[in-house]
Amino acid sequence: TIKTPRAGRKLYGIPESGTPQLPSGEAKLPSREAD
Repeated sequence: TIKTPRAGRKLYGIPESGTPQLPSGEAKLPSREAD
């Protein structure tokens, strides 16, 4: 699960409940928990 403040999610253009998708298709954020 990814722990990001709402502001951070908006920054990445991520819905409140969802996984950030990078162009490469990988879900990555500077701070994330192990699944």
